[in-house]
Amino acid sequence: MTAMRTGLAALALLAGCAIPPEAAHPTDATIRGSELRVRFSDGGLCRAALGPEGGQGDFACPQGGSWAVRIDGPNPLSAVFGDAVAPYGEIVLRRPDGRTFRFLTPASRMFSEADF
Repeated sequence: MTAMRTGLAALALLAGCAIPPEAAHPTDATIRGSELRVRFSDGGLCRAALGPEGGQGDFACPQGGSWAVRIDGPNPLSAVFGDAVAPYGEIVLRRPDGRTFRFLTPASRMFSEADF
């Protein structure tokens, strides 16, 4: 009986040391017209309104965090496809814990998600 209690106590202590799950991180960021759309690893989608040159602000969604968008110029394909193609720009997202993620638009400019 004592061995069982010792085992249960050890198990309870180890359970207290479990690593908490990582906060949701952005997996995709796009610009559609005047809107920033960010997809997160937990399946969430956050949106924010953009001005013609980009903008910055805080997300009003459960994942939280802040964003900054710089529009460098129009995509030449927008003359044909309109808002269906993203302009040339940079999206920087910051989680509440301070971790930063950088995306380039259009998505074809992204070779990998950059975490700096």
